[in-house]
Amino acid sequence: MPLITFGDFSDLIYKIKTRGWVYFKSKLTFNEKSKIKSTWNVENCNSANWWIIQEVRKRWNFLISGDESIDLQKYITNKYLKNQNNVKVLSPACGSGSKEINLAKYPNYKLIEAFDISQVLIKEANREKENKGLENIHFFVEDFYNFSFKENSYDLVLFISSLHHFNNIESVMINIHSSLKTDGYLIIMEYVGPNRFQFDKERHRYMNKVLRTEIPDVYKKKYITNTQKRNVTRIGKLRMILSDPSEAPCSEDILPTIGKYFTKCEEKNIGGNLLAFILKDIAHNFINDDAETKMVLKKLFEIEDKYLIDKPSDLVFGVYKKTK
Repeated sequence: MPLITFGDFSDLIYKIKTRGWVYFKSKLTFNEKSKIKSTWNVENCNSANWWIIQEVRKRWNFLISGDESIDLQKYITNKYLKNQNNVKVLSPACGSGSKEINLAKYPNYKLIEAFDISQVLIKEANREKENKGLENIHFFVEDFYNFSFKENSYDLVLFISSLHHFNNIESVMINIHSSLKTDGYLIIMEYVGPNRFQFDKERHRYMNKVLRTEIPDVYKKKYITNTQKRNVTRIGKLRMILSDPSEAPCSEDILPTIGKYFTKCEEKNIGGNLLAFILKDIAHNFINDDAETKMVLKKLFEIEDKYLIDKPSDLVFGVYKKTK
């Protein structure tokens, strides 16, 4: 896999244009924790990644629950915790807390403890929590590696787009297993694909073919700059490490390691192998709810489904029960 690519330089220029020189300078340090914090300690950090597209989120709902109107939080509550009260949840690396806030509206949850390394995001989460008058969530700033896990404390541990940011998945799973109560659940919706997004040349060529042939030019305008996205660039390992050392360092270890400590209740493929990279920086062009946009997205979904017939999914939803 490439240590550095031409695309790394073009992406650097784009990042400077969209996030400024201050962001670039924040990466000029040997301190890994400082680099990680600089990625997430940004106010009003809007982006154009595929998860902002409503049709993508509906697709995820359908792939998980069989109904595009039933989201992950409603699905897991009704299926696994319907008759339980006083449920205690831990959500590490919670970001701005939107998933926890959505979960807290159900009366099943007595307490949701959620933390993140970013002071900015936790401040945003607490502001939204107060706006909604929620009293069953506790948001706080904490580094996962310094968190004091208490044995037999939680009914549910939740990782949504967070677990792939950790090193040493074995150690993470040992701590999570210990902190869960007997018959407690681990629930993930996670990137489990190649470490550091180091996908092969075949996938790279196919993504560029789809970008060129299946997406009209009007949908290729890049966020903020309005320049045309002509290629899906390969990502060099060096750029990944320099930019954000926490980005998918051990993602390939997630599912095998979970299997050592937990019993699988269900596991569903969500995709993303193509679309997460094809739609990066141009996703804002697909947020309109018109027929033409839906038609383009429908075609892209069909292409990805066909591609994944004989390949493992990069994004997986899974529910696992603590083994004794």
